Amino acid sequence: MAPLRAAILGPSGDVEPRRHLARPQRDDAGLVVLVLPGLRRRGGDGPSPRSSTVNEARYRIGTLARLTGITTHALRVWERRYGALAPERTPGGARLYGDEDVKRLRLVKKLLERGYTISAIATLDVPALERLLPAAEPALAAPVPAAVENRARRVIDELLAGVTELDLDRASRALVQATNSFSPHDLVTQVLAPALDEIGARWESGDICIASEHAASAMLRTQLGALLAAQPVNGMAPVVCTTPAGEQHELGALLAAVVIAMHGRRAIYLGANLPAEQIAEAARLSKAGSVALSVVGLTPEDARKQVEDLCKVLPASVVILVGGRGADDGVAFPERVRVLRGLPELEEWLDQARH
Repeated sequence: MAPLRAAILGPSGDVEPRRHLARPQRDDAGLVVLVLPGLRRRGGDGPSPRSSTVNEARYRIGTLARLTGITTHALRVWERRYGALAPERTPGGARLYGDEDVKRLRLVKKLLERGYTISAIATLDVPALERLLPAAEPALAAPVPAAVENRARRVIDELLAGVTELDLDRASRALVQATNSFSPHDLVTQVLAPALDEIGARWESGDICIASEHAASAMLRTQLGALLAAQPVNGMAPVVCTTPAGEQHELGALLAAVVIAMHGRRAIYLGANLPAEQIAEAARLSKAGSVALSVVGLTPEDARKQVEDLCKVLPASVVILVGGRGADDGVAFPERVRVLRGLPELEEWLDQARH
């Protein structure tokens, strides 16, 4: 995607002030950006970030993403397009980053949230970034209202209590209450997705039995399936949603399919445990523009291999998205793969892909 310009240069090379924009714009990394005055596109007063002498390389890109809250996809784009990073490489070619990179990127993230564009601040060093912070205006956010969070928490607690005790009538009443009390979007993002995470965590810790976990999964599967069937679609290229071969946990892929459908895209949900060749065939038959995979139970090595196999048989024009807990373990996926950490990043991608 060609970069969207969120700044206008004046005759001196400085960015001209542009306040009160009608709509926020997005840069290539999918982050909402506004333009603030006093911004330079490149350079600045400090030396290049490459000149840092206290930056012992120790972190791989997945770890860097977790430490900074910036996706690996965005980090790669910033590095390639804007020269934001200059990593060292292992003998095998993996990127390595240091503490100075972590500090810089945390500052960059704060400034992006306050309206700066990545093209304007990508090459600034830590002192230059710190000087910009006091003048940066916080961007207006749209947090989930506390009342919604509190109601969602009560429903989740009731649902968990029901499935833990295998009182499925109680759990079912909680889901009915949630369906009647929340918008479809809030139902998915504030109730069903957090409940799914908590059920998985409790099963892993031994706080609920396998029977309870299976009962909860069945109830959530039914609820999500009904939501998926109820969503209208537009004419945009569909998204195939599934899990790779060996991955039996399907609810993450189903959850992604529902969110995709809520954004007006046709989501083709194929269930779990599908070989790469069959995923590629489904994408071909449906003329899908993207494939979304959920990875939860696979080892990092198996996850990497399955995604690599898919890359070999899927045309380069088809976007590959990978999410789920198994994608958070520092897996070195191929360059073309975009790793999404949670539903907010999926929705960010959907909004970006719409333009």
